[in-house]
Amino acid sequence: MKLTYAVLLILCLGGCAANTDTGMNGSSARERDVNGNTAATADIARPALFDKPLPWPVSSGSVVKQFGDQINPVLGTVTHNPGIDISVPVGSPVMSVAPGKVSLIESIPGYGNIVILEHDNAVFSVYAHLSEISLTKGDAVAAQQVIAMSGESIDGPGLHFELWHQRQKQNPLLLLEQR
Repeated sequence: MKLTYAVLLILCLGGCAANTDTGMNGSSARERDVNGNTAATADIARPALFDKPLPWPVSSGSVVKQFGDQINPVLGTVTHNPGIDISVPVGSPVMSVAPGKVSLIESIPGYGNIVILEHDNAVFSVYAHLSEISLTKGDAVAAQQVIAMSGESIDGPGLHFELWHQRQKQNPLLLLEQR
């Protein structure tokens, strides 16, 4: 039986809160990110991992889909992106943004091959649309260690990247180094 992405994340992260679109400043208001998208924030402490900007999961490429709600310009429909999509050539090295442990490796419809890493303080990083994975579940991973090669999605070559803290989605652009 194939599990859906949502079910796998719930299993991996130990459950799911009703409102999971969050920042990390500890308030419960909605705030705007650098692109004007809104994201609710939860009453949770900021993990030490977020005290300084994280390295990017790929060494180059551009963000082609932002975190948060996206409006289709033709259809007018709204979809939610729980991370960011970065355009990079197929076969680009994908690196861990922090030290951690491989929590899950799976192939999920719509996300392709994914790796979920567990870091300190209930922080998780999710890497999707991978063509090659060089890890197994339970492996220890160093910061900036190559964990996989990028692959393709329906939108073309690239990487989908997410950050979670205590089951709460974080806007990666607010936590990654400035480019």
